[in-house]
Amino acid sequence: MANEINDQDESSPRLDPSRYWKDAEKALRSSQEHFRMFLTTISDAVYRMNADWSQMLTLEGQEFLATTEKPSQYWFKKYIPLQDQPQVQAAIEQAIETKSIFELEHRIILADGTIGWTLSRAIPLLNTQSKIVEWVGVASDITQRKQAEESLNRLQKRTIIAVEAAEMATWEWHLAANQVYWNEQHFKLLGMPLQPEPMQPADFLSHIHPDDRQRVTDQLTQAIEQQGIYDTDFRIIRDDGTLRWMSGYGRITEEVDGRPSRMSGVMFDITDRKQAEEELKEGAQRKDEFMALLAHELRNPLATLSNTVQILQLTKGTNEMLPLESALTLMSREVSHLVRLVDDLLDVSRINQGKTQLRLASLDLTSLVRQAIEAARPLVETGQRQFMASLPGEPLYMQGDDIRLTQMIRDLLSNAAKFTHNNGHVWLTLEQVGGEACLRIRDDGIGIAADQLDRIFTMFVQVDTSSIRSQGGLGLGLTLVKQFAELHGGRVEVASAGVGAGSEFSIYLPLKHPNHTVTHNEYG
Repeated sequence: MANEINDQDESSPRLDPSRYWKDAEKALRSSQEHFRMFLTTISDAVYRMNADWSQMLTLEGQEFLATTEKPSQYWFKKYIPLQDQPQVQAAIEQAIETKSIFELEHRIILADGTIGWTLSRAIPLLNTQSKIVEWVGVASDITQRKQAEESLNRLQKRTIIAVEAAEMATWEWHLAANQVYWNEQHFKLLGMPLQPEPMQPADFLSHIHPDDRQRVTDQLTQAIEQQGIYDTDFRIIRDDGTLRWMSGYGRITEEVDGRPSRMSGVMFDITDRKQAEEELKEGAQRKDEFMALLAHELRNPLATLSNTVQILQLTKGTNEMLPLESALTLMSREVSHLVRLVDDLLDVSRINQGKTQLRLASLDLTSLVRQAIEAARPLVETGQRQFMASLPGEPLYMQGDDIRLTQMIRDLLSNAAKFTHNNGHVWLTLEQVGGEACLRIRDDGIGIAADQLDRIFTMFVQVDTSSIRSQGGLGLGLTLVKQFAELHGGRVEVASAGVGAGSEFSIYLPLKHPNHTVTHNEYG
């Protein structure tokens, strides 16, 4: 049996080692070619490097990089931009030292000479002694991706700048976790110190004014349920107790399985806008009231004139109840009243349009005030009012328009008389205060409420409409006083202890040659 086996072994064909080796080499080359083709298919370039990367053995670029069929020692300078070479060299040295995969995103010089971006990966091939023989790598063209990232980064930076410039708060509500992420501005708008995120919805809702809280809550809930828009204005109470107006906007920005999972939005301060809107509304209302007052003020003298003319036409001036001389006096008075109304309107209009020009000249304010007092005394002392004045004994010289200055004094004295009851008191004082002349007109009349002091000089604002109507006039006098004083380089101040406590108006005007010693003369 053993002989039979031996005979069979001797008669069997023998294997040819050289042929076996050639077949193995052929199979290996085929495998390498298939592997190379595979790499070429999944990447934009395939390359081979020697052990220390000093020489590029081959490069197939597929129009991404200039193909290199022969070994090249100059590949580094050819393909890597100068400013990127240190970074790439450091990554190569690290991969060689650790015998690990080389992987790096870096800029590269493309086949057409322009600069692009690549993601390069290479693996080391080791021999039986674990020494690197060569590197096989692939490079992918990521130029478009990098350009898109750079564009996105620029857009994000511009967005951040715009948000910061607009002082806009941003928020992101993760609905499933019920957590809200705020930017720094959100904390600032609510007057809160910066706190670790995330916040809770209640942290925001607790700052909303109680009268607005339910409405905002309902709108947020509706926007989530209907995947609509949240857009509303509301008031907040900051941590320091101040009230501000905010505008909020938000919408669903992410869904999971068709259900809202994230809501994002912004909030910004609109207090100034709301105040401007309120001022516009108040201004419109004041104009309406002013027009009604103007109609009333014009109707009375016009009615008097019309009735007087009719009586004269019927009686030829022979009516004993209204003789011609009395009729003419009455008509002259009403015409003067109309002229005064029209003059005030024209003065306000000219000032608002910047068309008023003062006729400045050197004048003695002491003398001018004395003359204005004598002209206004009959009006002020009507109704048994007592009028007392104190003037300097020396001249106070200034550059001024005598007509406008006289008008200012007349308007303040008329105002004091109008709002001081019979048997009341009016005081006028002129004195030098530093380099200015100070004219004070004080009364013990009806006074001014504290909340009206800041508005008293505003056009169309009436502190006590019923009193003004009963006394006549459009209430433009104080507006003109303030504007004429400012045109002279001066200012007007008002003070009052409240309703029923009288009031004091002070006009400050710059002097031309201030006196160091001034005496006063009082007379009543």
